[in-house]
Amino acid sequence: MTRRRRRRSFGFPNWFLVLLFLGGLYLLEFAGQERDKRRDSDVEVKAKIPRSEGPPSPKFGGSVFLFDSKQSLTEPMVHRMARGQSNDHISIWTVSGDRHAFATAPGFDRIHHFVNAYLEGYAPFEAENIFTPLQTLARVKTYQFDHLDATGHQELWQTSREAFYYTRGDCEDHALALADWLMEMGEDARVVSGDYRGEGHAWVILFKNGKEYLFEATDKRRAMRQLSLASMHPDYQPRWMFNRDYFWYNTGSPCTVKYSGRKWKRKSRYAK
Repeated sequence: MTRRRRRRSFGFPNWFLVLLFLGGLYLLEFAGQERDKRRDSDVEVKAKIPRSEGPPSPKFGGSVFLFDSKQSLTEPMVHRMARGQSNDHISIWTVSGDRHAFATAPGFDRIHHFVNAYLEGYAPFEAENIFTPLQTLARVKTYQFDHLDATGHQELWQTSREAFYYTRGDCEDHALALADWLMEMGEDARVVSGDYRGEGHAWVILFKNGKEYLFEATDKRRAMRQLSLASMHPDYQPRWMFNRDYFWYNTGSPCTVKYSGRKWKRKSRYAK
């Protein structure tokens, strides 16, 4: 008589472990998505000017003059004001009631520097075609979130020179490299920070012949040959922008396609 083989049941404990494992994977993925959504968020910092300074930064340095309050701040003063705060985000500073006066961001040294200082005045080679910088970036640089590199930090900015040395970087790194190269070509270009379809982003605005053009610095199409008016891109919602010398803040609605006018307040001037 043949012995009947008993069919094994997977059992409730095993199903429970499988569901627990799948739930854990979902939570990890969800947490990563939420981290990506928050990665470019600006943090408004309110601070009082310290009485004394620390040692100057050998790499960046410089100072900003605040147009509203007529005050000057050096980088060591800002370091003192930021003591005890996280260095893992972009900061928009309000000093002694002077709202949205300037912005700082952490570099590879994990220290906050004025955002203007990341524009080093660098071009990897001379170019005459206005699309050459964008096409070069598309070829030599890969988009990657900051927290996915070896450091694991949410926000680490590359200078325009570093952006061409390191083959990976996020939207700010692309925008800094593109804007600085265009400036070296004699163009009026600015780095813009804001939101794109609900998430933090950075891009470049070019002022040319009385018109405003938007450059998506992370665009990887190498055959782009036509300028695109900023008015055609309502998905981009600007909050602030800067070049090597000045910092502007959008005091109106971020749902705008205009990058000039009374709503854009020039808040501070940077000097090396």
